[in-house]
Amino acid sequence: KEFFRPLRIGRRLVVETSWAHAERRPGDVVVTLDPGNAFGTGQHESTRLLLAEIERLVEPGMRVLDVGCGSGILAIAALRLGAAHARALDVDADAVRTALDNAERNGVAASFEASRTSVTDVDEAYALVMANIEAGVLVALADALLRCVAPGGFLMLSGILLEGEERVRHAYAQLSLVAAPREGDWVALVLRRDA
Repeated sequence: KEFFRPLRIGRRLVVETSWAHAERRPGDVVVTLDPGNAFGTGQHESTRLLLAEIERLVEPGMRVLDVGCGSGILAIAALRLGAAHARALDVDADAVRTALDNAERNGVAASFEASRTSVTDVDEAYALVMANIEAGVLVALADALLRCVAPGGFLMLSGILLEGEERVRHAYAQLSLVAAPREGDWVALVLRRDA
């Protein structure tokens, strides 16, 4: 509990725990997550990079897909920022349960679904697709993730160490690079499919 402190990410997104609250500012959007069995509290650079981009890109009514959702932090943040619906996938049953609990805690359960469905079995396209997974897995899942991005939609990838950036970019070369924010040894890629 001593390690976890509230985080302010971007202009108005705040991630806090149930025992450590941030000082509120007008317009803040708060996500409450306690550390548990699933990755994603905002403490890791790869998560923070995507949270900042979510704040920038989410539009009201947007449908989002979070692949490798862990705690559900990315999908929950998107919903708190105005997305209409979020689908979260993870291979780990504990992560799925944790994500569902966190959606309930943050008041977004009605717009949130989580399951162990493989992204290779997803047959819908989304305006925003997010994946914070190790670079090798991102490369292996490229075909499946690319199929999930709607025309004009965004794909945000993280969990990429700097030395793996080119390999991941090559796997997703059919999309346009919008941004490649960095923090420490980590980079995220924000890509867009032409409309």
